[in-house]
Amino acid sequence: MLLPGSDADAIGRWGDIGRTSLDAAPKVTRIKTDVFEIYAMPGFVSAAEAAELIALIDTDVKPSLALKGGQNATHRTSETCRLAADNPLVKAVEQRMCALTGIDNAFAETVQGQRYSEGQRFGIHNDYFAAGQSYSQAVA
Repeated sequence: MLLPGSDADAIGRWGDIGRTSLDAAPKVTRIKTDVFEIYAMPGFVSAAEAAELIALIDTDVKPSLALKGGQNATHRTSETCRLAADNPLVKAVEQRMCALTGIDNAFAETVQGQRYSEGQRFGIHNDYFAAGQSYSQAVA
């Protein structure tokens, strides 16, 4: 399902670029599922980097919001932290993600840390933004 105003062809092209890059990466494994495309890369961040990222997330974690209608206790119950793009570690990880997926950072969402406690969830959603929606200005 696409949001109104979405360009299905453009979304498909970006998906193809990311999929092709990830499938070609030697240390990346595609996890088999009939529902999602999930990839894993052990060691993408070191233990020290992971600890530093967790510490950054802990400093500014907030209840997650869904842009379409604000916080929704039944749809999204996790916690989120938008990591500062000018932080050297965040910038380095972001650059590695872009290099790995083949997708320019100009098309990327802000790097975020998500925290899910047992029983928390984030319901099915589109993970991109379409022009002309009530939340478009907030995204911009």
